[in-house]
Amino acid sequence: MLKFLQARHLLLVDGSSNGLFFYFAPDTTDLANLDFKQLRLLPVTNLPEGVFERNLLADPEKLRQAWRILQTTHHQPDRHTQVVMLLNERASELEQQAMRRTLPFYQSLNFVRRHFFNHFYINESRNFSKQKLIVQAFSDCMELSFFADDKLLLSQTVALHNFRASCQNFLGKCKALVVKTDFDCFYLFTNHQSMDTSSIKQLSQDLSLEATVIKQI
Repeated sequence: MLKFLQARHLLLVDGSSNGLFFYFAPDTTDLANLDFKQLRLLPVTNLPEGVFERNLLADPEKLRQAWRILQTTHHQPDRHTQVVMLLNERASELEQQAMRRTLPFYQSLNFVRRHFFNHFYINESRNFSKQKLIVQAFSDCMELSFFADDKLLLSQTVALHNFRASCQNFLGKCKALVVKTDFDCFYLFTNHQSMDTSSIKQLSQDLSLEATVIKQI
């Protein structure tokens, strides 16, 4: 986890095709000490749409615009605030460089792959199962990841039009990576994305696993 030198507070930026969401945690010097009860969603409104597509940066100017709205309406990051942005597993080094150029206070900007953050969240919720299948739902794709003994073994971004078959195929690959499967559920993050109960139930049946749904971090 990241250690934030000379920083007192954490500003977590979750940018995806679902939109831009800003979370603030006071008196947090590193992610390992993050108390999720202290992490609050900032009520920033009128943010531009289409900043990200398939969870990759689509419009740098809209990202600048969203940041200006954040600064003027709610929160002004300073040298005491560490900015951490959650990234898609496919985000390249060039994309990270583009976001550093786009965002102010870029010297205090760090990136964390979203699946690592989700895995950390699950562990903090006192679930210590050795194997974890994580599904993150978005408006135009899904991110799948599989951890065993706290190590990421597999990750993949899949399209929505065939996500059920893709999830089944992904699960088969996960089982092939371990000697014995040791999980009876999957974790479904639906952060800010509505997903009807019937779709969740169907996916659960397809995978023959119970769904543990996390609606918001």
